[in-house]
Amino acid sequence: MRVEVGGAEYAHTVRSLVASALGRLHGYYAYHAVASGAARVAVLRVGGRVAGVEVFYRAALGATSVCVHYYLVVRRGLRGRGLGKVLVAS
Repeated sequence: MRVEVGGAEYAHTVRSLVASALGRLHGYYAYHAVASGAARVAVLRVGGRVAGVEVFYRAALGATSVCVHYYLVVRRGLRGRGLGKVLVAS
């Protein structure tokens, strides 16, 4: 199991996985957030295959900043194994 963090280079991976889980419109939103540089991506690989993605960005909140978890998707066959927790923790 490995988590990779990146940006626009994962835009197509994000669009494909988010669209398969939540529909084309969400895939579109997630893709453009990542491709434009407004959001970053954590990609979870299990056995070399993409098992899930998290799209996130930083938001200023007064004197501090917070991490906004925009999309979190784990492939259907791999759900219920704590992989989403791994993505959020990374």
